[in-house]
Amino acid sequence: MPRLLARSAITVLLAATAFLVIACGRGGAKPVRGCQVDPDCGGVGRCVAGLCQASAPPVADFTVPPIPTTQRELPLASTSHDPDPGDAVVGWDWTVTRAGAACDPELTGADTATPTVVFWCPGTYRIGLAVTDSTGVESAPAERTVEVVPTTSAPQVVIAGASLVHHRCSGEPLRCALESPLALTVQAHPVNGGLVTCRWTVAQPDAGRAGASAAFTPSDTAPTAALQLGVAGTGITGTWTAQVRVRDSEGNLAVAAHAFEVGNRPPVLRTAGGSGPAEIALDHTVGDCPTGSGRCYQASGADAFVAEDPDGDPLGAVLIAADATGAGSGSVAEVGVGGRPGAFRFSTPLGNPSGFRAADGASGFHVKGTVTDVHGAAGSLTLTARIGNRPPVPTWGPATVTTPHAYSASAKAYQAGAAVAAFADPDGDPVVEAASTGDAVCSGFTATDGVVSTACLLAYSPVPGQVPPLATFVAPHTVTARVTDGWASASSRTVVAIENRPPVVPAYSGPAEGCACACNKWASHAEPGSPPDCVGAALASGGPVTSYPVVASDPDGDPLDLTTTYAFNSAAVTAGDGAASSSATWYATSIVCSSQGEACLP
Repeated sequence: MPRLLARSAITVLLAATAFLVIACGRGGAKPVRGCQVDPDCGGVGRCVAGLCQASAPPVADFTVPPIPTTQRELPLASTSHDPDPGDAVVGWDWTVTRAGAACDPELTGADTATPTVVFWCPGTYRIGLAVTDSTGVESAPAERTVEVVPTTSAPQVVIAGASLVHHRCSGEPLRCALESPLALTVQAHPVNGGLVTCRWTVAQPDAGRAGASAAFTPSDTAPTAALQLGVAGTGITGTWTAQVRVRDSEGNLAVAAHAFEVGNRPPVLRTAGGSGPAEIALDHTVGDCPTGSGRCYQASGADAFVAEDPDGDPLGAVLIAADATGAGSGSVAEVGVGGRPGAFRFSTPLGNPSGFRAADGASGFHVKGTVTDVHGAAGSLTLTARIGNRPPVPTWGPATVTTPHAYSASAKAYQAGAAVAAFADPDGDPVVEAASTGDAVCSGFTATDGVVSTACLLAYSPVPGQVPPLATFVAPHTVTARVTDGWASASSRTVVAIENRPPVVPAYSGPAEGCACACNKWASHAEPGSPPDCVGAALASGGPVTSYPVVASDPDGDPLDLTTTYAFNSAAVTAGDGAASSSATWYATSIVCSSQGEACLP
């Protein structure tokens, strides 16, 4: 028994010595660490016979198929080992890179002992393996270069599907998906005529498509499948790639890719007021011109556009521009009126109504809206302003107006005038007289501040022995007053009744003058403005004549037609203006006789 104990002690001593030697080889003497299990060694060694022993690195090695071919899943197998008793390889790190081939390989299970690799292109590749043991010690890498030859047995694969699809965004928070699923069909033709299986995948256009998801219906292994994509937010547009991987019954592989564009349709603008597709209906008023000088016809609007996006994308604000390039001289187009970005106004100076709008409302003013979606696609719409107009309306239009008249000796005409109607414009437009009608007497018309007046006139020069035509002048005259605002008119019909005051023939009783001479004052038809009329008659041929110192007159200044009936000491006098008459009798209480040849006194 003592000898056995001594031998055990020797064994322990040798182990401790070996540990010290190893420790010295790593930089000097270090204290021997006792242990019961491997973790007691702090991850730098293993517990052997109660003492920590440094771990030797594992040795990496592997096998590859003798003749690697393209388009097959080729197995790689690790033959690595660890020289430490009781230790083992627990980690694998495979790399397969091209070293002259045209495309990258596809490695699956790079952290396992038996990964698979698919070479899609023939050529030279480099395979590497590094392994790690249970203590974390890593081996030196093992590398091998292989030459991959092309296969002659891979199936032929084609994908059928649309190259452009649209998207639709909705919800809160916003999420975008394909407007309709993309129908995909794989057509595979295996060389050996056997059955094939497939699996669909999708490649994003680029990284950063937040919350991206893809679903194939009925499944991702169906030869005909409907693909639905979705992303969080708006990042769905771009070129996506649907890929299918096909395997025939002998394990031959083929892949095909189908690129498709998730497009973006530009936003659409339409009119907000329900006008025609390229028009905007506006009312108008009259206001101060934007130039600060004068008054203008004006048509204003705001928020003329409604923006919609067929894809449901968020939109920016509608930007407004306006022009007056087709309008009349001096016309102006404004935007941002009153500090409102969507407000606009068109102006044309008064006096140029046709430059502001045509009779049907067409104008040379335009307003354009532009809106952009989050992807930068822009939509715009230009509208032509169709400007409305309300016609003038009568505010006063009597059935009959009565007006006085007068005779103008200088103009040799009967004259009268009267206001016959009044009008107002609901748009504030100035109104002017236009094409009013009357008769031969009342044929002149003017308008001031919406009030239309007529001027009546009948020319007449007095003729001795002729009855004046006043009756024609004072007869009722029907007139139609008409005004326009430049586009529409209004009218009112009125009868003009011209007043007439009868002549005045004063009665007389008093001295009279008798003489045998003849002079103008004896004329029975005297013109206005002549000396006072003397009415006389010869009692016998060459006999005395009686003259009365009174005059017949007319308050309207009308010319008079006088008729007299004489007696020796009296005269019955009638004065007529052509429409009315007055009569009186003049009596001579005494007669003053003058010698023949003397001048006749008034």
